[in-house]
Amino acid sequence: TASDGLEAVEKARDKHYDVVMMDIRMPRKDGLSAFREIAAIDPDARVIFTTGFTPDEETKRSLDSGSHLVAYKPFDIASMLSMVRKLTMEQAN
Repeated sequence: TASDGLEAVEKARDKHYDVVMMDIRMPRKDGLSAFREIAAIDPDARVIFTTGFTPDEETKRSLDSGSHLVAYKPFDIASMLSMVRKLTMEQAN
């Protein structure tokens, strides 16, 4: 776990993660900015963004352009597991 976006980037420098679950809104560095850095460090890392808010238009465009998955809070565990399976199956192919 990471408490903010900067810590998430540092963890990605130290270790590969197949799937990263990251809140869109985080202290010190938002999820989209952190993910861009993580993608540059480890292009094989996949992300599921999480949020309890409806994304603003700029965030929607960023998410749509990268085809990232978004899980809205409160989470449906079956849907979340399905997203993880989808991302890991994509990596296997």
